[in-house]
Amino acid sequence: WMSELKEEALTIKSETIDINNIWTKINEFSPIQGWIQTLDKTGLVNDFNKQNEGDIILSAEMINNLGQSLHIRPANKGQLSITTYLMEGTTFFYTETGHQIKLGKQRGIASYRLYWSQNNTFATQAEFSRLVQVRIEE
Repeated sequence: WMSELKEEALTIKSETIDINNIWTKINEFSPIQGWIQTLDKTGLVNDFNKQNEGDIILSAEMINNLGQSLHIRPANKGQLSITTYLMEGTTFFYTETGHQIKLGKQRGIASYRLYWSQNNTFATQAEFSRLVQVRIEE
């Protein structure tokens, strides 16, 4: 029922930042793929540019050219929770899965890694997931 488990080392960093600082954080991360949901629209990372800076972000998942992931979620009023997945550190087991996506006329697959752990009764349970690739069909 489950795909083959593979291993990957990750460091997971979480922080909460003021919503007004989110575009600085995104630009520092230098995303090459992913999606962003704002108050007005949902789009792929490559659809967003400097004109979109200032849009209020509700949620996002991105990947940079180092294979790192950045996930953005709402937190407290006026703040966003940011989780960054870096390619070093603790070894986790993972499986891969894909989800069909559709944005306007664009269709594709968002690929995720689902990370697993065992509890003290040796039951395997999902711990977290991260976006690793977005493939758009032409």
